[in-house]
Amino acid sequence: MSKSNPYTKSPIHITQGTGKMLGIVSINSSTLLNPFCQKMHENQALICARCYANQFEKAYSSLRGYLESNSRILSAGPLSDGDIPIIYQDVCRLHSYGELINETHFRNFCKIAEHNPHCLFTLWTKRLNLISPNRPSNLNVIYSNPKLDSPISTVPSGVDGVFNVLTAEYAISHNIKSNCPGHCRMCMKCYRSSPAGVIYEILKSDQKKYKEMIE
Repeated sequence: MSKSNPYTKSPIHITQGTGKMLGIVSINSSTLLNPFCQKMHENQALICARCYANQFEKAYSSLRGYLESNSRILSAGPLSDGDIPIIYQDVCRLHSYGELINETHFRNFCKIAEHNPHCLFTLWTKRLNLISPNRPSNLNVIYSNPKLDSPISTVPSGVDGVFNVLTAEYAISHNIKSNCPGHCRMCMKCYRSSPAGVIYEILKSDQKKYKEMIE
């Protein structure tokens, strides 16, 4: 995790991406403080049972502190103009860690997008009930399918894309080709003004196996 944005006094922590997210900043929240996340994490049939954010939060106290602070600020009430972070990049991910807590959380994301019109924001969420159709034009929403190996082949109404996660065996046996290359800056499918559409990613622990199976 990075230090807080040095160009603004906003209390909201901005994460500098690494690995798959290298070159893309994100605004995140805690899975450990989110009752929805904790309930989903207990269901072994869901991708949430394998949540890497949950594991990392428990392992790294500094990371946990940043995420917990963001959760409280973003879900408690409307952000003041002075609390809104300035995003200096062209794109920003909302939730590489975490999930929406309540409607206030979503409205604050909208406010951040409105105050950064030069930046395209993309939100991943499983909570479509918290999404308002009246959102800024520079805020994309992608439905994060919670079910492993149960792909959704059409984009739900009101969002810009659907993100499916598959095991290597399921993808091969059902002749589904992954269209998520594993490096966002090399693809940018989810960070464009046009709809992202249907996305298929191979489960992280299966990606090496998948490559070997298709070679």
